[in-house]
Order: sequence, then C-alpha cells, then structure tokens
Amino acid sequence: MLVDMDQRDQMRAADTDREAVVERLRTALNEGRLQLHEFDERVAEAYQSKTYADLDRLLVDLPGVRPVSRSQVAAVPPPTPAQTPPPPAPRARCPAGSPRSGAPGPPPSVSTS
Repeated sequence: MLVDMDQRDQMRAADTDREAVVERLRTALNEGRLQLHEFDERVAEAYQSKTYADLDRLLVDLPGVRPVSRSQVAAVPPPTPAQTPPPPAPRARCPAGSPRSGAPGPPPSVSTS
C-alpha cells in the first residue's frame, strides 16, 4: 500500500518513531548542532508528538543521517596457539578403598605414637 506524503504526515507515530527522532537529536547534540536547552525542548516535544508531521518538524533544520555503507566493527581473529590457555591439570584421584570424606590422615611413613 502506497501512502502519499500528505497522508503520511497525518498518520500517528509509534514509540519507535519517537525514539528514532530522539536518537537523531542526541547525535545532533553530540555533533554540536544543538545546544543543551534546544535538545531538551525537542526531546520533550518528540515524546509528546502524535503524528509524523510533528516529529518531522523537529528535524527540519538538521542534516540527514548518512547511512553506514558497511559495519565499522572489525571481526576478531581466532586465538593463535600461543594465546590459547593451557588445559587444566589432571585432578588427583583417591586410591580404591580409601575414604573420600574428612580430613586426610598422616602420610603412611609417619608414625603417630
């Protein structure tokens, strides 16, 4: 369904539309295009906006957002063998028939008399 611009302007905006406008305003603030009080005023108006026309007028004096042609995040290469941590040491096992609970007794070569 195609909607002409007049009809779009009168359509009600969603919360996600308001959030997108607030993000654009935040970018403009970070770029130095808006002063803090202007940002605060426009954010308040964005959250009170009902239609797309209400939201569009908040951005009319700001340049458009340039789409990113490709991701700026670089892939992390897999670790090399030198970076791979060593495997854990094998755990000591109790000999068959020895108790598994309580404090260990004295070594067999020590006399307790």
